[in-house]
Amino acid sequence: MPGFILIGCGNIAQKHITQIQLTGKLVAIHDTDQQKVNQLSHQLDVPGFASFDDLMKSGLHAEIMVICSPNGLHAEQSIMALNKGYHVLCEKPMALKSEDGMAMLNAAKQANRLLVIVKQNRFNPPIQRLKHWIESGASGQLYSYSLNCLWNRNPEYYTSSLWRGTLEMDGGTLYTQFSHYIDFLYWLFGKPREVHGFRTNLAHQDIIQFEDQGTVSLAYANGLIGGIHYSINSFEKNMESSLTILAQHGSIRIGGPSCNNIEYQCIKNDYWQMGEDPPDTNRYGSYTGSMSNHHQVYKQFIHALGQEQYNYQGAFEAMKTVELIEEIYRQSSLVIRHS
Repeated sequence: MPGFILIGCGNIAQKHITQIQLTGKLVAIHDTDQQKVNQLSHQLDVPGFASFDDLMKSGLHAEIMVICSPNGLHAEQSIMALNKGYHVLCEKPMALKSEDGMAMLNAAKQANRLLVIVKQNRFNPPIQRLKHWIESGASGQLYSYSLNCLWNRNPEYYTSSLWRGTLEMDGGTLYTQFSHYIDFLYWLFGKPREVHGFRTNLAHQDIIQFEDQGTVSLAYANGLIGGIHYSINSFEKNMESSLTILAQHGSIRIGGPSCNNIEYQCIKNDYWQMGEDPPDTNRYGSYTGSMSNHHQVYKQFIHALGQEQYNYQGAFEAMKTVELIEEIYRQSSLVIRHS
């Protein structure tokens, strides 16, 4: 039964605690909020540390470190853990810079330790089916796609945590809210040849240090074109995360709150039956997030631990997701509102 150390006790931590308790044994927790550490360590009956350095010096035995800290700490803490001999399961985004993601990959290879980045939306049944449809060639030529991510994040979401909304620790809406969707765009379609876009901050001025909405156009070497519209300005609640694809042999729209439902389909010689209902979205009190597929992530992680040689393709793709987000930001003009 493997031992786990949990780094970061924020909203996503409970998802990991549940899976850790089903999979192995929680050995210790860390968070910089001493009160949160005290409460959770008492509740879980495990040692708690408010200092990451003290934890690393503690000598506690565990095989796996689960990184759920603010985005800007993922790379540094993952590399320290890998160098100490831990296997690492890291929440998205992998890092805020692709060069840091590559450093994480190199550290994992040098230490011969497993590095897995949480990308649970890949496990959505319609996305899995879409991946097979494209890779098998059944789709024929891909013509175009449109990704819409229309969520709500109100001011209280950002003021409730010091790191949220900052460039240094949060990074931007494409990192914190929508990296899962940028991830499966890369997974499905690969690297675009050209990227152009616009972004603005209209509803969160003086609250966050980056955009609250944006539009992006992407062109690929095979002629495929795509568009992204993302926003955290949806009124009161998340409305949709949808992907519409037009291809030679079919048209399909995967929608719902997190690309988890087929809203329409017209496919040559086929009809997609998804079977069981998808899992619910992650719920964090007053707001929701992506799909609750962490059980699939842990199942994959534990299976990978049983291999003598680790496959780093997933972590490499996570790094390429960060690279694509960087490119979108680099090629998107920031539009300033003038009164």
